[in-house]
Amino acid sequence: MTEDHEVAHREPIPEGAGTLAGRRLLVLRASHQADEAAEAIRERGAEPVLAAAIEVCDAPDPGELFRALCELERYDWVLFTSPNGVDRVVRALGALGQSTERLGSRRIGVIGPGTRAAVERYGLAAELVATEYTAENLAHTLLARARPERVLIPRARVANPALPTILERAGVRVTVVVAYETRAVGGDDRARVVQALEQGVDAILLTSGSTVAALTEALGGQARALPARVTVAAIGPVTEAAAREHGVRVDLVATDHTIHGLLDALAAYYAARSEG
Repeated sequence: MTEDHEVAHREPIPEGAGTLAGRRLLVLRASHQADEAAEAIRERGAEPVLAAAIEVCDAPDPGELFRALCELERYDWVLFTSPNGVDRVVRALGALGQSTERLGSRRIGVIGPGTRAAVERYGLAAELVATEYTAENLAHTLLARARPERVLIPRARVANPALPTILERAGVRVTVVVAYETRAVGGDDRARVVQALEQGVDAILLTSGSTVAALTEALGGQARALPARVTVAAIGPVTEAAAREHGVRVDLVATDHTIHGLLDALAAYYAARSEG
């Protein structure tokens, strides 16, 4: 179980959001995304503790994505739920000897500003951006704006089913293709998760269902009995549900499903505790 969420967009720190000064925050995510999270954490005066708990890999059957891209003109809209999906589609177009202009000829919808930024990096434009950065909201925002006939959704192998489900119930013909998959890392990277907790952290940031799975693989049964002094923060309700399925305690859930929203929620959580 995973979550469609924002991972790559820099927003100003809201006034009164708190600095998290002096806190040590364990970040579980793919190594290529760790720098962005680390920068956001340092802006709050906290110390990022990075552990590459997951890696983003090619789809098990890339032919599925290639076939969809060869028939791109059949689709009214292409919907992206993560920057990883954008990157993999552009890479696949290049492997087919095609330019991003073919993608630009379709109407593009994205789950939030981070994914929009990924689209714009390739000289493209997102016509539609979800207002709440969730798969459900992306579906409802699209249906409120237009009633497409055919939609292509390139995404992770394991993903929130809400987006295609809502669209299909509205009569939209949806094609979902696997553009990439996430896997838990092993060896030294897994050992770093254990080491970080042994050395002491104030909070664990869970940014997807995949990071939850990686945490439980690294810690085994210990993931069900994390010390009370360690705050467990989930980026959204789908990640929270994944944590509870694995028996992992969740102390807070962000309402803005971005890394900045997660840090805002964590700062507010600590502020409320200090006032209490």
